[in-house]
Formats: sequence, structure tokens, C-alpha cells
Amino acid sequence: LNPHAVNLLAAHSKKDILEKPFSYFLPNLEPLTRQFNLASRANRTNGCLQLEAQIKRLDEQSIAVDLTVSSILYQNHQALLIIAKEVEQQKKKTRDQLVEHLNRYRLLARHATDIISKLLPSGEMTYISPACMQLLGYSPNEMTGQIIFKFVPPEDQEHLKAALQRLQSDEQSHTIRYRLIQKNQQSLWVETNFKAISNPPTGQVSEIVAVTRDISDRKQVEEFLRVSQQRYEELFNEAPVMYVTSYPKNGELYIKNCNRLFLETLGYSREEVLNQPMLKFYTEASARRCMEGGFQRALTGQFATEERELVKKDGSVIPALLRALPEFDAAGEVIGTRAMYVDISELKKAYQALQESEQRFRDLVETAPETIFSLDSRYGRFTSLNSSFEESTGWKREQWLGRPFIELIHPEDRELALQSYERLIKGLSLPPVELHIRCKDGHYIPCEVIAKLQKVEGRFVGILGFVRDMSFRKKAEKALRASEERFRALYEDNPSMYFTVDRQGKVLSVNKFGAAQLGYEPRELVGKSILDLYLPGDRDSVKQQIENCRKNPEKIFTWKFRKTRKDGSVVWVKETARTILETNDNPVIFIVCENITKRKLAEDRLRESEKRFRSFFENAPDIYLILTPSGIINDLNQRGLKHFGFARNDILNHPFIEFIHPEDVDTAQAALTKILATQQPPQSIEIRMVNKQGEYFWVNQEFSLICDEENHVKSIFVVSRDITENKRLHQELARAQRLETAGRM
Repeated sequence: LNPHAVNLLAAHSKKDILEKPFSYFLPNLEPLTRQFNLASRANRTNGCLQLEAQIKRLDEQSIAVDLTVSSILYQNHQALLIIAKEVEQQKKKTRDQLVEHLNRYRLLARHATDIISKLLPSGEMTYISPACMQLLGYSPNEMTGQIIFKFVPPEDQEHLKAALQRLQSDEQSHTIRYRLIQKNQQSLWVETNFKAISNPPTGQVSEIVAVTRDISDRKQVEEFLRVSQQRYEELFNEAPVMYVTSYPKNGELYIKNCNRLFLETLGYSREEVLNQPMLKFYTEASARRCMEGGFQRALTGQFATEERELVKKDGSVIPALLRALPEFDAAGEVIGTRAMYVDISELKKAYQALQESEQRFRDLVETAPETIFSLDSRYGRFTSLNSSFEESTGWKREQWLGRPFIELIHPEDRELALQSYERLIKGLSLPPVELHIRCKDGHYIPCEVIAKLQKVEGRFVGILGFVRDMSFRKKAEKALRASEERFRALYEDNPSMYFTVDRQGKVLSVNKFGAAQLGYEPRELVGKSILDLYLPGDRDSVKQQIENCRKNPEKIFTWKFRKTRKDGSVVWVKETARTILETNDNPVIFIVCENITKRKLAEDRLRESEKRFRSFFENAPDIYLILTPSGIINDLNQRGLKHFGFARNDILNHPFIEFIHPEDVDTAQAALTKILATQQPPQSIEIRMVNKQGEYFWVNQEFSLICDEENHVKSIFVVSRDITENKRLHQELARAQRLETAGRM
């Protein structure tokens, strides 16, 4: 076949047609062959037949042709020579369709918002649509005949050249993203789809059609999403709590991602953790609680804060508080969970130390703020109750002495109370239990009960217990849990302070929690130097740390310093900082700040407590002071020394009011004056006292007189109970309510 036959049959080359059966192109070949044989016998020659037929092309289209068929001798074989001419009517129809398609193409190119252009393989533009004026500022005449690389930044030219080269090799179409230079010399991000147009006879690329679209808005959104994702990852990985995201599979949750603290705490590498079942890192008891409904509650959003035990790689166990929330996809479907684990090992140790210390508390029962009771080991009847029982319930202790304790318990809690009682009788240890106790007016108060068997020379003689009123704490915890459900965003849920600081050290932003921790509103801190928040003695060191952080982008720095609150009080903080780049390439220092004041105080108290508890008086749970009638400190217990931070010789023989907040001196002096004048103890007062470090703490004080045989006042006995935590809970409750109100607004 000749080249015209290749074009007629819509083929790219001869090899697409050779060796194909001719019946593919001429389905009615058999009748035509019989007609040709009859004509040959009639003419008694090689034969020549002329007729019209429909030929099927490779593109599945059929065209009408005039066929001339002759018999010839070809390479010593009898063969058919077929000459085909497209019917003139078909040619005209094809030309008309071509003109119509061309007109439509030009109309589309003229009105399209995308740039439509034609290029030679060398990159020369032979045509460009008017849309170039709107997107690039050039007219079509200014760009036609130019090489496209003239309008491409040097750093993107190799990328474009490679794309054009691939079109000339084996690819028919290719899409790339690059930048074009506008007439005002600004760069514009575009996406271009190149399509190669080949010359059918040769198969070589003759021209390239390009459709170019403006994607600058999309690139800005992508960059914004990239920075947002980077910030989220920073927050996720550097948070002072353990974060784990998971996905459900076969009835279990598998780890999808976790932060650095989780890996460091458990001692695993990331590869050892990802895509592993979460139960693998739980103790058997914790895993059982999860399988009994914990997973399902987390996926449905009904999961409350619970305690779990995590197993480290070396086999040791870490107690942790778990808070889990469902994670949703864009369609609102649950795809897994987000969990926060807080290591409470130190709190557990402190709590254990407190339990051990309670063995030393046996006397001064009447002055204790908790209800202290004893039961006989046979019938569970009260054998003693202190005065705190009367104050908290309204009953007279005489009304209950000799009566079973179970009658005082709420009906719904009696089964738990009896089980706990039986456990004690069997000699087993009993953890604290929560029970509701009936008051005289009929209402019930939630209490925490701690009890243990009393032994005398190895014999069980009764049960000793302590009852603490948890009404306020329960209300505060309930309000806080309700508030936490409304603030699930990672930034607001995290109990840490977050600052962003520029290269000069000025605060760019601070979260509400961080500002509140320092006694400020966020707007008061924005624009302020971060150094102003630190103690003067720490500022040079902080400045050096921030400078090191700025000079080492992407490197993480950690330090511990003291900050001053708005009211002048001092807090210890642990800060983790890292320099990140904003979208405009400006360096910003991201600081995660954790308040460790209570941890440091708790550590100091725990270290000092075992050294100072020596006598029955010294082991009291509250601060006990003995004053002279003139208000001079004559003695105090070890709890007092621990709170004040002074040595005994540094505090004895000093006026009591020297250790009271200036604003509360009048209140304390009035209480002392009243008890000396009336010899009747006043109602308890709440004042602030100061320790050696200049830090103030809240106490609830009760006064009593120590008189001689002639009823002359010898000393004043003061019981001071630290209520700083209750005050803090009250403040947090108020803050949570304010946040809730702001959220509704």
C-alpha cells in the first residue's frame, strides 16, 4: 500500500495495516470477489472491476470509495491490485466538518479564561489565545512567534524543557506546574496540559497544543495548609503530654501516629509503634477495661477521663490519665480516636507517700478538719467520732455512737460499703472509696473514705477511718468535665501556655490559657517583650536561649526558668521552643510553656517530709502553731516548717503577723484579739501566709486556747489548713465558665 492508503485508512504508519486481513477493511469482500471472478471470465483477461464500496477505517469510521480492482502477477503470485478513491461527496463532507470544528475551536480559544496556545517542538509559539492579556498582561501579537522559555523563570526552564522532550519521545499528553513571568515582572503559578500533534505519514510531532490555567490562588491555599499542618505537627510532637491517634480494625484500635513524648516515655522507636494494636502497650487489666467498652465509648464521644497503665519496652509500668475523643473525616464519619496520656507516676508516688505518712497520725483528732471515726471489728458500730463529723453532717456524735455505720450510707452505696467492710475484716488492704453520707437535714454529701484495721499486739481491735467532704471538688470536677467537652481543639484542650515570639523577642500571640496563667488577658501580652515576663535574674539566660533558638532553626531547645505573674507572684515553668518560618519566610519562635511550680513544690515537700516527721505532734497533716498571748510564735510542727521554708530557729520567737499577707494582717489580728477577750474561739478565717521564698499560700485557720488550772491563757493553738488547691479549683471553675460564656457568644 502507498502513503495515501495509510491516510485513507486512518493509520499512523504502514505497520498498522500490513498483515491485517483485507476483510477487516472491506466486510463485503466475498460477494465482490465473486463479482470480480465473473467479470474476469467474461473478458477472458486479467479482469478489471469498478464499483462503489464502504471501507471501514481503523478509527471505526466508514467512508464511501470508488474501487478499481485488477488481477496482477506480484512476486510470482497471483494478486489483486486495488485502487481506492474517496467519493467526492465524502471529501466535501469531511472538509465541511473540518471547517466547522476549526471555527468552534477558534471561538472557544477566543473566549476561554484559560490560555490556549500552539507551540512548535522547539518551544516557539505559533498561536496564543486572547486570555494571555488578562493573565500575563501581554497581547497575543507580543507573544506569537516568541519562544515560551522567554516567559519562564530560569529555575523552572529545565522542568518545562523536560516536559516538552517527553512529548517528543513517547508521551502524547503531559501536565506540569511552573511559573510564568507577567508583563509587570511578577510571577504567576500556572498549570499547563501539553498535547502532542503528530504528522500521520511520519509519526513525528509537528506541533504542541497547550492549555494553561492560573493556579496562584490554589498555591496560596496549599501553602497555607502546609504551614497549618506544620504548626499542628509542632504542637502534636512537642506537647508536654503523650498524644496518640488511632484507627479501628477488627474490633481493636491500631496506632496511626504518636508524638515524641510517647515514644521517649515508653522507650520504643516510631517503627516499633506505628500500626500496632494499642492493647499491646497496656497492662492486662487496662486492656480488659478497654475491651469491655472503652474503645466504643471513645469512638462515640462518651469517653471520660480514665486511668490506664502503659507498659514500657523494658517491662515497667507507667500509670497515666487517658482522655480520648473521636476523630472525624471531612464527611463527618468517625475514622478513629485522638487520645492524650498524662504520666501520673510522680503523683502516684506522692499519693503513696501520703498514705504511708497517714500511719503516723493518731492524735489531735478533734482539731483535724476531716471526720475521723473508729468502728468495732465485729458489728461495724461507731465507737468514736470527732467534732468534724458534727460540723459536716449536723448530727451530734452521741446520736451515732454505738449505731451501725451502714445506716449513715446512701442506699445505693451500701453494697459497696459492705464489700469494703468485709474486705477489711478479712485483713485485706482497702483503697479509698467514694460514698454518700446522710446529713441531719436529709441530704447526702459525697465523701472519700479511707479506712484500715487497727492492730494491738498483732490483734485486730477495730477499724480506723478518715472521711473527707468532696462536695466542692465534685462540683468543680463536674463543671470542668462539661467545659472540656466544648473545647476539643488541640490548642484549647492542652493545659499548657503557648507563645509565638518574633526575632526581637516580642510576643506575637498567646493562647488564653497561657495569658490567664500569668494573670493577663491575651491582648495585654501581644507586643510586649517576652523577657518582661521573667524574673530579672533569669532574663540574660533567657535572652541567650532565645538567641540560640533563633540561630538554629528546626532545632528544639528546652529550658526551665521563673516567670512573674501580673500580681507579682512567681511561677516555675518548663519551656520547649523551636524556630519555624512563616509563609513570608519570617522566623517565628514557637514556645510551649508548662507550669511546673506545683511539681517543684511537691518534690520539695516530699523530700523534706520524711526528714522532719519525728513525733506525734510533728506528723499532723496540717500546720500547727503555738503562740504566746502576745502573738509570738512559740512552737510549730514540721508541716509548718515545710510550708514556711524556714529553719526552726529562724521562725521561733518571731511575731505571727510577720508571715501573713499585708492585706490579711487585720483579719488575723482581729481573730487573736477576739479569742483573748472572749476566751471563745472565733469562726475559722481564710488568710494568705508567706513562705521564705516570698510566695503566698491560702490557709483556713481555727483558733483554740490553752489555759492553766486557773483558766489563765498560756498559749493560743492555731490549726492552719492549706486551701490553695481549693482556691485554684474555684478560679479554674470561674475561668471555665467565662470561656463557656465566650464560646456561646
